[in-house]
Amino acid sequence: MRQQGRDRHRHRAVETNGNVIEQPMYSYHVYFSLNQSVTRAKMETVMGSFVAEEMQDNLMTGYRLLHMKDKASSQEIPDYHFIADYASAEDGTIALKDLATRYREEPHASLMRIVSDFRVAFSDDLITPESA
Repeated sequence: MRQQGRDRHRHRAVETNGNVIEQPMYSYHVYFSLNQSVTRAKMETVMGSFVAEEMQDNLMTGYRLLHMKDKASSQEIPDYHFIADYASAEDGTIALKDLATRYREEPHASLMRIVSDFRVAFSDDLITPESA
């Protein structure tokens, strides 16, 4: 079941009686390194295609792609960190179950071919701009 994507921002803004409040996000984290023959530009192109589809069709509300630098105390950390945001744990579960049915299809299949190492984790926001 493909779902329509939501607004592209970190926290979901909800309007109540004319006031906008921020609600915490649920995030899926993927730490990865690239195969030696893959350029950063190639990865960014492939990631861009994947993100566009997930934002449009599969409940992803936002994302970040980080390059991990100055890893002096933790060399084992992969080189990149991708964070996909969802409005709730339920949306994240729905989206990942959907992705599991088509992970061998494009554009996800291309992502799988270019990475040499990856690790995944999930998170909930503890402090939002509204609560700080």
